[in-house]
Amino acid sequence: MEPFFLSIVILLLTGIVAGLASGMLGFGGAFILVPAQYWVLSNIYGIDDTISIRIAFATSLAVVFPTSVASAIGHSGQKSVLWKAAFFLGVTGFFGGIFGGVIATSVDGAVLKLIFSVLLFSTAGRMVYKSKKPVEREMMKNPFIFMGIGFFIGVLCGLLGLGGGLVMVPVLILFCNFPPKKAVGTSSGFILFSSAGALIPYILFGSKVSFDLPFISIGYISLFLFLILVAVSVPMAHAGTEISKRTDESYVRIIFAALLIITGLQMLIT
Repeated sequence: MEPFFLSIVILLLTGIVAGLASGMLGFGGAFILVPAQYWVLSNIYGIDDTISIRIAFATSLAVVFPTSVASAIGHSGQKSVLWKAAFFLGVTGFFGGIFGGVIATSVDGAVLKLIFSVLLFSTAGRMVYKSKKPVEREMMKNPFIFMGIGFFIGVLCGLLGLGGGLVMVPVLILFCNFPPKKAVGTSSGFILFSSAGALIPYILFGSKVSFDLPFISIGYISLFLFLILVAVSVPMAHAGTEISKRTDESYVRIIFAALLIITGLQMLIT
C-alpha cells in the first residue's frame, strides 16, 4: 500500500477509536491520537521526532475540542455533566493549558514521550485499584479544590497534548467521589475549556518554527491530520455515549486501564 493511503487508513481507524473513547470514557482520545499521529509523521513521512511529537500533541488537541463538544452534548442529555463543577475545573484548566503548552514547545521530544508514557501507566494503575472496603462518601463540591485540580490537569493538557479527561476521570472518581458516569460526563465538559487554552501556544509558537510538512498546517496543527481524524471521531463520539448507557461501570474502568497500558508500551518502543 502506498504510504499516503496507508496513513489515511491508520488515521481513520484512530479517529474511530478516539471518538468511541470520548463518548464512552469521557476523554478526548489523546491516548490513541498522539501515538498514532506520531508514528505516521515519523515513520511514514520522516519528520523529525521532536517536531512530530509537537504536531501530534497540537493536532490531538484540535481534534479533541469538537469531539468533546459532541461528547458533552450527549452526556448532558443524559444529565451526566455536573456543569457547575465543570465550569470551576475548566476556568483554571484553560489557563493551565496555556502554561503547559508554552513549556511543551521548548522541551525535547524524547522527554515528552517519556512523560506521556509514565502518565498513562500511573493512570491505568489508579483506575484498576479498588480498596477492599469501599466507603460511600458525598461528592466533592468545593469550588476552590476544583479550581486547583483544573489548573494542574490543564498544565498536563498543554504539556502532553491531552484534553485532560485521561487524568480528570480517575481524579474525579478516586479523589472527588464522583460516580463513574458523572465523572465521565463532567470530564467532557472540562475538556472544552482545557483543550481550547492548550491550543493557543501550539498555534503561536508553531508559526515561528520552520519545518517541512507534506500538508498545510496552522502552527503545529496539521490540517491534513485534523480533517481526517475529526471527520470520524465526532460521529463516533455520539455512538460512544449511546454505548456508555448500556455498559456496566466496572467495564469502563477495565477498558480504560487496558487501553492506557497498551498505548504507553507502544509509545516507549516507538
